[in-house]
Amino acid sequence: MIVVFDVDGTLVDSGGVDNRCFDEAFLEATGTPLLTEQWMAMQEVTAKAIVHQVFPDDDAEALARKEQAVQAGYLARLHAAGRREPTAFRPVPGALAQLALLREMPGLDLAIATGDWHDTIAYKLKLAGFNLSGIPIATASERYRRSEIIRLAVERTGRDLRDAVYVGDGLWDLRATRQLGIPFIGIGPRIVQLRAAGAEHALPHYDDGELLGLLQQIANRRTGA
Repeated sequence: MIVVFDVDGTLVDSGGVDNRCFDEAFLEATGTPLLTEQWMAMQEVTAKAIVHQVFPDDDAEALARKEQAVQAGYLARLHAAGRREPTAFRPVPGALAQLALLREMPGLDLAIATGDWHDTIAYKLKLAGFNLSGIPIATASERYRRSEIIRLAVERTGRDLRDAVYVGDGLWDLRATRQLGIPFIGIGPRIVQLRAAGAEHALPHYDDGELLGLLQQIANRRTGA
């Protein structure tokens, strides 16, 4: 089995700091505010896709310029936030221990698939205390759609997509796994919404070994055990 993790809200808790940094960078770089109704209407929630969906009439060159400007402003604001408050980006409770445990399990591989850009997510992971050396990562720097980011992360492990399980906290994560036809495990405070949307597996936190239990259930179902 390969367990692929989302990052924001799944491994790293920024308490909304990163969202504010992104919104401010987007406004500065594009002159256009990101409105709540735009977020709600987006079919693809990745950093790259957000820029493209707000400006659907721009050509590829203009979109690339805007994306680069938003990313640079976002990264600068994350660094400033981290200098002001080093604990602004902290691990989701239990996430560090859970990853350490899973890394030691035979026959199980880990990967990271995030809708954020590479440089910005790497900074948040570093400040939260994650050492992901040897764990493949795929980001919105490389793919537009979340489903394709997940697929790329799996490819980088050398394993088959049919072996994958995705752990995330958002409805967009659930939607991506449905597009790929792989199991999804929800984690965090959105479990009511995730269950209402049809998520079979959803946990409020990493405690008590429940994630391991769900992974075992999925493995048993695959093998018919």
